[in-house]
Amino acid sequence: ITGTSSGIGLKLVQKFLKAENKVWGCSRRISEINDQNYFHTQLDLSDSNQIEEWINKVEKETQKKIDVFISNASIFQRKLNSLDSHNSIIKTVNINLISSMLLTSMISKFMIQNKNGLIIFFSSVASVINEIGSTAYASSKSGLETFSQIVKKELEKFSVKVATFRILYIPTGLSEEL
Repeated sequence: ITGTSSGIGLKLVQKFLKAENKVWGCSRRISEINDQNYFHTQLDLSDSNQIEEWINKVEKETQKKIDVFISNASIFQRKLNSLDSHNSIIKTVNINLISSMLLTSMISKFMIQNKNGLIIFFSSVASVINEIGSTAYASSKSGLETFSQIVKKELEKFSVKVATFRILYIPTGLSEEL
């Protein structure tokens, strides 16, 4: 699960642990979860090298048995496009879209080998309401939805399921910006 330090990601980790699952998670912050079945890595999802290192670590620790991948991490900064910095736009797209694409590419290989898996993406209603000040965020979430529709078709013949949830509004630190 990506984005496990707060909000939806944190709640998902807690639910999976309560059901006695082992969970590998990552976030930009140090985890406050103290459970023998939770394995946390602090990383920046806008850095493809860190992503690759994390997946290599998870691959070894799970012996390539990844049943579920939940792409939850996201960032949002309300800014008019003309006032947004290049770095901010690139970071938003990298974390909200590119990291999901890279992680799916790596993790789906294990799921294909095992002929089993579930990949879940979290999008946002921002991808369709076109709110002023949400250009990078909404565009990245729209791209994520398109990506998930295509990868779903690519993976279904290998018994790997793909689902995308378009979140309306859930009170989290991120949603305070919306």
